[in-house]
Amino acid sequence: MDEPITWKAEVTFTGTADEFSRLSKALAGHPVEVNIVEWAKIKPHLAGCNRVDIREVLDEVRLERIVAGQPRMKLAYIRDIRGGIRTPHLHLGDEVVLLDRERFRVFVNEVATTLAAARVDRVDDFVEAVAGISALKDDPVPI
Repeated sequence: MDEPITWKAEVTFTGTADEFSRLSKALAGHPVEVNIVEWAKIKPHLAGCNRVDIREVLDEVRLERIVAGQPRMKLAYIRDIRGGIRTPHLHLGDEVVLLDRERFRVFVNEVATTLAAARVDRVDDFVEAVAGISALKDDPVPI
């Protein structure tokens, strides 16, 4: 049977970085399209779904304190897909750094604090300045 077929499903992968790299390499050899539903409304984005380069927000000392001793890996990506990893992580150069829960908490705190302070510096209107910060209260925030 030489007729092409279309198969569609939502796939959730759970495994090691090495297993994911092997899966990615296998899929890359086939006509596969990958979509991340949650990212449909977030454009543009960088790796890891960050809208800013992390090195523009955190200086090297703060960043190194967060990633020190955390596992690092290189992943084989599926064509142009960026991310999709649900485990807390950062993209640094060509590596992915996995973060434990406490390091992830520190990372979010550092980034949120820096961005909130920068927002106050560039927005004159009080209500507008705190609107983005107030949105953090509504947990979870739907995308």
